[in-house]
Amino acid sequence: MVQIRGSLYIILWIFFGTFLFAQSVVAYVDRDEVVKGEMVELTIKAQGDDIVFPSITSIAGVKIEATSQEKTTHLAVINNKSEIINEEILRVSFYPEANSTIEPIDVLIGNKKHSTERIDITVVDFAKKSGDNKVSLELQLQKKEIYEKEAIVASLLFSHDRGLAITDIAYTPPKFEGFLSEEIGKQRQISKGRSAVTQVDYLLIAKEPGNFTIDPAKAQVSIQNSYSMGDKLGIFFDRPTKINIESNTKTVTINPLPVDVMLVGDFTIQAVVDKNSTKANEPVTLTLTLRGNGVIDTIQATPYQIKNVTTYEQDPTYNQRVKNGQLQATYEQKFIFMGGDDFTIPPLKIEAFSPSKQEKYTLITPSNKITITDKVIAPPVATQQVTTTSSSLHLFSAIAIFVAGLTTGMAILWLVAKVKTRKRGDTPTDKALMQLYPYVHADKEVEGIVRQLYAIKQGAKGISIDKKRLKEILQRYPYKIS
Repeated sequence: MVQIRGSLYIILWIFFGTFLFAQSVVAYVDRDEVVKGEMVELTIKAQGDDIVFPSITSIAGVKIEATSQEKTTHLAVINNKSEIINEEILRVSFYPEANSTIEPIDVLIGNKKHSTERIDITVVDFAKKSGDNKVSLELQLQKKEIYEKEAIVASLLFSHDRGLAITDIAYTPPKFEGFLSEEIGKQRQISKGRSAVTQVDYLLIAKEPGNFTIDPAKAQVSIQNSYSMGDKLGIFFDRPTKINIESNTKTVTINPLPVDVMLVGDFTIQAVVDKNSTKANEPVTLTLTLRGNGVIDTIQATPYQIKNVTTYEQDPTYNQRVKNGQLQATYEQKFIFMGGDDFTIPPLKIEAFSPSKQEKYTLITPSNKITITDKVIAPPVATQQVTTTSSSLHLFSAIAIFVAGLTTGMAILWLVAKVKTRKRGDTPTDKALMQLYPYVHADKEVEGIVRQLYAIKQGAKGISIDKKRLKEILQRYPYKIS
């Protein structure tokens, strides 16, 4: 291959040298058929003394993108005589937009005008271009008609012939009007016959009803010319060809949801507890898992409210991937329950809509009964008999009713004020419980403190916790729910 290229360079050098000796000026282009968006380089070579090139600002109505000029001197043998040849080269680059002709260009050599030959340039659409420069963008969409809040996957495929030496790609993604969009997963490399394909997937979530057109993706691809690879002599110039391409468009109809639901897609639900019996105030963990095709939104409100049971919830984890052109999602969240007596974790119900079946359905988890093995029983309230007369009894009852009403009213006002100023989970006791309960099985001292904190939260009196020791333990065990 090297010998062939070397011989070719020598032949072309002899050709252009002989041609120049005869004509003094010659012009040629690096290609006379291009795809719209490709650059063309015009080279003008002149030999002689006092060479003056014209100022070229445009060719065939198209502005010049780049200009360079150089001078060389070499020794040549003509008719058995050695002569010094002065040569100047002018190069200009431009992007022809349509079929055009480079008209003869006048060059002065020793005050004598010399003209180049006409050069015709043919510009073709990419689809009609033959040869090695074969690259394309294709936009694929799962469905043309979907529901509001439904998730679909759009795939963009960049294909090119394996023989192309691509040096750079300037890529502009599509505009997904009417959708929330994000690139999902990693780019995938696929082989299809002689072509190499790069696939990029986008997750689209329909925002609102209507008809929408997805604008095309665009790319400018820089391709190294095959004939300039390995050019050691500098006869050809190592300048990549830039090709502008764009994908197809897609039209999508987004229909309104026929029912009000939390989720849109086809899902299953599972709720599993780590134990069905435990000691008083020890944590019971329930793991809630949703799986299916579609987007799983975070459950906004705490789904579990159980009387006399403290409930904590971890931040959910959410994983998604594209398989067979569909979004597969998994949602997992843990809930922790702590109680002093038997309790039941109620079923959880989530309303959803299935686009595939076009119907509403309900996801339901089973209830879970939790048995406390060492129940915390409140001591009985001491009672005292009072003997009184009938008249004094009526008076006492009236006073008691008044005092009870006044006390109840004040208590209600106090509770309302407390609710307004302190939300659930904002007290120091709540925060300490939240931080320490994951470590109850790792440290007996932590277990004891958690029991005391929970008893205080439930209203127990006479319990004293060493604040200094509690602070040390909180520093030893950082906030972490696992």
